[in-house]
Amino acid sequence: MHRRWLVNRTNPEYVRYLSKAASISPVLAQIFINRGIKTSGEINSFLNPDVSQLSDPLEIEGMEKAVDRILKAIRNGERILVHGDYDVDGLSATGIMLHALTMLGADCRSFIPNRMEHGYGFNPPSVREAKRKGISLIITVDCGITSFEAAISCRKEGIDVIITDHHEPARNLPSGTGGKEPAEYDFLLPDAFALINPKISSPGSQTANLSGAGVAFKIAQALAM
Repeated sequence: MHRRWLVNRTNPEYVRYLSKAASISPVLAQIFINRGIKTSGEINSFLNPDVSQLSDPLEIEGMEKAVDRILKAIRNGERILVHGDYDVDGLSATGIMLHALTMLGADCRSFIPNRMEHGYGFNPPSVREAKRKGISLIITVDCGITSFEAAISCRKEGIDVIITDHHEPARNLPSGTGGKEPAEYDFLLPDAFALINPKISSPGSQTANLSGAGVAFKIAQALAM
């Protein structure tokens, strides 16, 4: 395979200036510039992160409604199920969510689907099993944004579901586009009690590219406020 690597051109004098101002090598300064980190202050924040730099989790759409429902479930002693995924992100997100809920005294369980037995994602069989176990609130992590049937099953079974995910949602191609790519789509979203996905509600923000575990962390942050 023959490929050419193209490096963004930057004023060499600015690279040298930023290298000295931030006490980093010129190569690292160039890398930061290429990624939109262009001042010594921004570089310092990136290299020395602090909890005080975290964004307000309530800025994410659906967060306040989800947190209120979770706290209500904890107060009422409801049984909560955290539905995760079997990959690294899904397992990490499940661990974060379980830890946050346990710290708050929640009666919570977790479910990680078996790839061969259950397939991928949040599915109706998981809802029926949750109903059998007396679950009244399901929180998905790293999955669920396209789980339309499972969300409908939750409604039928009287279970509230909070879907937290970071994957791209399904999109409805508007009619009359003549086969051309439209500037905007209508999102097709599952009918959940609350839905948290920064890719939908906060495009362009610093939370838009969070992983599933990152979204779970923002929920944990909100629960701790």
